[in-house]
Amino acid sequence: MKLNELPPKTLIKQAHAGVKLITEQYPDAAAILRETVTRFDVLCEVHQQTQKQRDELADDAEYLKMRFKEADLLFGKLMLAMRAAVIESEHGAGPIAGISWIFNTLHGPNEFAPEAEKNAQEYFDRESEIIDAEFSKCMDFFTSRRSKSCNGGGDAK
Repeated sequence: MKLNELPPKTLIKQAHAGVKLITEQYPDAAAILRETVTRFDVLCEVHQQTQKQRDELADDAEYLKMRFKEADLLFGKLMLAMRAAVIESEHGAGPIAGISWIFNTLHGPNEFAPEAEKNAQEYFDRESEIIDAEFSKCMDFFTSRRSKSCNGGGDAK
């Protein structure tokens, strides 16, 4: 077996054993070998930790990708239902049948507005303000990243 084929832990154990063997006869060489093996051991540990962190980050990235896809698909389905409602209203069984598309879409995940809400425009305006404020934060974030990227600030996307 070649030296580069040995697992790092085996190589370190053998090197430490070698240090013990040569300590009396070659103390300076043993000290250099001991320091080298210790540094190698530390580097192996750092490498393992880095790999673990990389794997965790890759897992988190995959999770976030799937969450984004989930949100995108949900948004797409809601848009599809609204489009179908308009088609039904204009070219099908009329406005009442059209609204059933929206009603049924909201009914599935139980996303109806609270029963206490009686004024559609007021409800829409109030809830829309909250969404718009959060949307604005997202846009500010992306604008800032883009600005950093354009100004040579790294690999922002």
